[in-house]
Amino acid sequence: MRYISNEYKCDPARVMRGIAFSWLTRHLAAVVLPLAALVVASCYDTRFIYVTLILVFIVFPMALTMVWLKEGLAPETVRLSEPQRLVADDRGLTVEYLGRDEDSPSRFAPDFFDWGEFRGISRSSRAVTFQFARKRRPGLVVPTEAFAPEVWETVLSRFDDYVED
Repeated sequence: MRYISNEYKCDPARVMRGIAFSWLTRHLAAVVLPLAALVVASCYDTRFIYVTLILVFIVFPMALTMVWLKEGLAPETVRLSEPQRLVADDRGLTVEYLGRDEDSPSRFAPDFFDWGEFRGISRSSRAVTFQFARKRRPGLVVPTEAFAPEVWETVLSRFDDYVED
């Protein structure tokens, strides 16, 4: 079995949203504990309400901006904004990066991912996300239009236990 997808491009906003969400879930205690302490302190002194608002509307967005700059400029994230094609075979998935136009080839070499590198998948009506076992890496997002529905069923049959509709 060897299936080659149509050319597609990931939406950068969707990729960054996923990266920010995964960062927030990994650092949830650093976000929730100060807020909880400030809410308790505001019961005794109302000035802590202002400190809470400063934390929520100024400090946390600035911290997320730093995360977006660091994670958004990482080579793995930059690759996702390139036009690409997915090749699925018995060994795993290969992502071929295509140039932005016919005259300029892509500067990225193809990435190969063995089937064992994936923890599972998330499936929606717009995209299929292959989740990596290593949590620090963002998932591989593939639009549903990349393959025909019958090809998707064959490719995703490896993940029957993990499919979320």
